[in-house]
Amino acid sequence: MSGVPGRAVVHVFAGQATDEGYLQYLREPPSAQVGRTEQVLESGGKRSHRQRRYLEDIDHEGDDLFMDYVAALFEQNELFGELIRKAGPSTPVPTCPGWTIQQLFRHVGRGHRWAAQIVRDRVTDYLDPRVVRDGKPPSDLDGAIEWLHGGARALVEAIADVGEDTPVWTFLGPRPAAWWVRRRLHEATVHRADAALALGVPYDLAAPLAADGITEWLDRLAAAQRNGDPAPLDTDAVLHLHATDGLGPAGEWMIRADKDGMSWEHEHGEGTTAVRGRAADLLLALLRRRSAADVSVQILGAQEVWTNWLNRTPL
Repeated sequence: MSGVPGRAVVHVFAGQATDEGYLQYLREPPSAQVGRTEQVLESGGKRSHRQRRYLEDIDHEGDDLFMDYVAALFEQNELFGELIRKAGPSTPVPTCPGWTIQQLFRHVGRGHRWAAQIVRDRVTDYLDPRVVRDGKPPSDLDGAIEWLHGGARALVEAIADVGEDTPVWTFLGPRPAAWWVRRRLHEATVHRADAALALGVPYDLAAPLAADGITEWLDRLAAAQRNGDPAPLDTDAVLHLHATDGLGPAGEWMIRADKDGMSWEHEHGEGTTAVRGRAADLLLALLRRRSAADVSVQILGAQEVWTNWLNRTPL
């Protein structure tokens, strides 16, 4: 395989060539990350080394796009785990009503193993999460955190064993096995936000990764429309999302709806409503983790289009 360390990355998240880009940031020691993210881990250097060795050891044949997502999944999973270390298990999670930190943690960790089992067993129908192998974390904190990380590794290993392009079950219909890494990555980024907000600590996400989260979210919504879910936009409305981070086309989304459902494309144009802000803030506002006003996201044009969007899309 092509090792992630030491190569120039045409980065999937940015949609443009970068010199090492976001993955170089992931490889930096914590001292170099100060001021670039709120989540500087005291032991991050050691864990980053362990992650690199693990990535290098994966028996991987395929393009480097998959490995970019794997590296980001491992990093976001570790950041989520560090927040869990700081939280009391009974801490409420306001952005997931009725949940505690313990329930959020189990949801993420079991979700990784759920996806891994779907891939490894080539499941053809919905798998009840209650029957997932090793679906409960150990009672001690260190063991529980290792269980979380082990779930992400189990998913990557399952995909390596069956092949990235092997069709597997997903809630949107059959997809290549590698689809699950990107899905679990963005599950981790959003639930890390839930944990950070519950603890009252800052949250941020690299703009290219946040933009990819928006794209993945829109892809899932569009697929759900094709499967019969109601459209979040009226047919005469066009919603324009614009990330102000300088991402180029990867940071713009024109969203429309017609009789066949919702569609979107990366382009600049005039919509019924425009929503502008940093990619990380747009992601939080789209997923109703923060209000647009709270994160200084601008709503221009018809406010009701944005309101309808929020009312018609799931958390």
